[in-house]
Amino acid sequence: MSRTHRIVIGVMGADDAPRDVLALAERAGKRIAHHRAVLLTGGRGGVMRAAAKGAATNGGMVIGVMPGRDAEESPPNDHVHIALFTGLGEGRNYVNACSCDAMVALPGSWGTLSEIAFGMKLGRPVVVVGDGGPTGVPSAATPEEAVDQAYRTVRGTPVPD
Repeated sequence: MSRTHRIVIGVMGADDAPRDVLALAERAGKRIAHHRAVLLTGGRGGVMRAAAKGAATNGGMVIGVMPGRDAEESPPNDHVHIALFTGLGEGRNYVNACSCDAMVALPGSWGTLSEIAFGMKLGRPVVVVGDGGPTGVPSAATPEEAVDQAYRTVRGTPVPD
């Protein structure tokens, strides 16, 4: 089957992530923009905002999959270009996994773990940044390596410089 859309790479992580994880998320977003892929996040704060900032400030497109029914209930962060309001709360984690071609996961909490599980169950390439991911999930030392690995898996070709 030929590709009819740009590659969509999801970046998943915690809303309350520490500063060092936010820096990793911003680097992941920047690398996604470098590949001209689309970034998909949960559209809120923390890792989601940092990755969106990295992508948007480097010319990338950002989709936010929001938990609420509208912007009043669930305001997207200021770097989201397209907000998809689901009204599903945490159930949007399944939408996140279905809507991306590959996923990069940063240290997070139960929500991030559920997105990793959904991604794996759906057969999406998932790459965890660092070595703290679930057993059997590929990992990478840096966010750039994780994005490159995810991109390469979807594209099936060498990663451009």
